[in-house]
Amino acid sequence: MSSQNHILGRHRHRHRPSRLLQLRRHRIPYILHPHTIYGPQWDCEPGGGKAISWRDAQPVEQVLYNVRGYLDEFSKAIAIDVCMLLGEVGELHEECRAIQHEVGSLMMVRAEYSPGGEFHGDRQMMGGSPTPDAPPWPHDYRRTPSGGGPPPPTIVERDEGRFSEITPHVPAPPMPEHGMLRPEDAQLIDVLREQRERLNDTERELAQIVHEAHDAEGRRNHEFRLNDEARQ
Repeated sequence: MSSQNHILGRHRHRHRPSRLLQLRRHRIPYILHPHTIYGPQWDCEPGGGKAISWRDAQPVEQVLYNVRGYLDEFSKAIAIDVCMLLGEVGELHEECRAIQHEVGSLMMVRAEYSPGGEFHGDRQMMGGSPTPDAPPWPHDYRRTPSGGGPPPPTIVERDEGRFSEITPHVPAPPMPEHGMLRPEDAQLIDVLREQRERLNDTERELAQIVHEAHDAEGRRNHEFRLNDEARQ
């Protein structure tokens, strides 16, 4: 009887490491992937599929929660910055439009003055109607069509003779050229250029922020797609 108990004890002691190994096989899948240790045949063992599904589900939920919270905070911060930049862009557009209108008004006023500083309010622009004190055309003179041939000659009648003397047409004096810009106009032009540069810088910053937001949205969609594929 004692010999039989001794044999059974040795048998139990011999199979104890296999029991420990079996327990280890149930603990390791929570840390490492089973395919890297036991091979793909391990999935067929009892309880292996449940352990693998539990291990795969844990990090997916954690990653989704962290990414979603980070992207929500980032979207809120970007929304505030975008609203502020859009407001600044609108103000710069309004200032640029007002300065352009003011520069146009100053250019119109300057066009009424000659380089010497004399005011000519009745000066006609190029292509305008003729002045009222121009000599009338003779009734028996045949006019040439507009845009063709040289200008008509001027007829000057003498009081003492019956003959008329035809004098060549004298071209009108050239329009006086405008002088240099006044200090006020130059200052307004400089301000307009500065406003334009600020507007361009703000538009570039806004485009960069929008590009970063699109990239973050694309990364988030890509991660969601990968997580959905992992779940399936």
